[in-house]
This record gives sequence, structure tokens and C-alpha cells, in this order.
Amino acid sequence: MVEIFNDILILLGGATIVLSALFGLIGKLLISRATEEIKHNFQIKVAALQSDLAKTNKKLDAELQRAIYIDKAQFDYEFQIYRDVWNNLVDLQAATLNLRPVFDYIDPAQSKEDRMQERVSAFIEPFNKFLSTVEKNKPFYSPSVYASLSNILKLCRDERIDFEYIERSKKEYFEEAKKNCEDILKSINQACEEIRGRINEVKVINN
Repeated sequence: MVEIFNDILILLGGATIVLSALFGLIGKLLISRATEEIKHNFQIKVAALQSDLAKTNKKLDAELQRAIYIDKAQFDYEFQIYRDVWNNLVDLQAATLNLRPVFDYIDPAQSKEDRMQERVSAFIEPFNKFLSTVEKNKPFYSPSVYASLSNILKLCRDERIDFEYIERSKKEYFEEAKKNCEDILKSINQACEEIRGRINEVKVINN
């Protein structure tokens, strides 16, 4: 049997040639397998990159959709409205919180009715001025900003009514005042964020 195998090797050119051919075949198989593995890993990385790119594009598209393009003149007009509204709101905040301040000063020479009337009178002018600015400019600025400003008007109006209604205990009266104050300040901060958000989302077109 060994002799037959040797004869075959001699016919094929010797053991060295056969082993070389065998190693060559094995090498090709290993290279082919390695190439397929590299190709597979590369396809996985490409798919991941494509997925990340698609997510990024989707995010950019969403941001572009949210962006609002307006003329510079329109933006300047809207911006001025926000400045006027905020100036009036600062005065209204002070007048509203002064109805029932945390640290109150009471003039012993002044009657309770006169004191209440004085504070209500000081409240009315800034309230009406703020109300007028908000309502007269309603068509010219963001609906979300208008909604937040309308909520402030409601809370300030409610505080004025609660201030004048005194048929309850002193403790309830001032606990209510504290809660109203917190709600008003919170609503003012929300309006501030709405205005900032509106200004940031607008893209101005220079003609």
C-alpha cells in the first residue's frame, strides 16, 4: 500500500509538490473565510452608520419643520411686543403681590377699608395696561405666548377678588395668598420660557 502511495506521489511530482498544493488549498480556504468575516463585519458597521445617519437626518428634518421663517420687519415688530408686554408685566406683578404681601406694613391711622381700596386702585392701572397690551397685539405674536399671558391675567384677577373677599379665617386668608403668589410667579416664569422659546425658534429672513 505504501509502495502504491509512493508511486502516486512520484507520478504527481513528489511529496513537496503535493503538500504545497494542499497548503495552498488550505490557505485559500482560510483567506476566503477571513474575507467573508471581514465583509460581514464591514456590512454590520455600514448598516449601523446608515442607521445613525438616518436618525440624524430625521432629527434635522424635525428641527427644520419646527423652524419658523419670518421677515426681519415682522420679527422686530413681534420682539417689540414682547418687550412692551414684559415691561407691563413687571409692574402688574408688583401691584398684585402687594395686595397681600408676606411682610405687610399696616398704618394704624388708616382704616382697613381705605387700605384695601388704596391697594386695589394701585392694582387696576397696571392690570388694565397689561390686559390692553396683550389683547390688542394678539394677532401679531405666538398663540402659545398669548395662552401663557392670558393665564397670568386670570391668576392676577383671581388674587384681586380673593383679596377683597375676607369672609374666612385669617389663617385661610393668608394661606390662600401664599398659594396664589406661588401660582402667579410660576405662571410668569412659564411665560418667560414661552417667549424665549418663540424667539429661539424663529429664523429671520433678511430681504
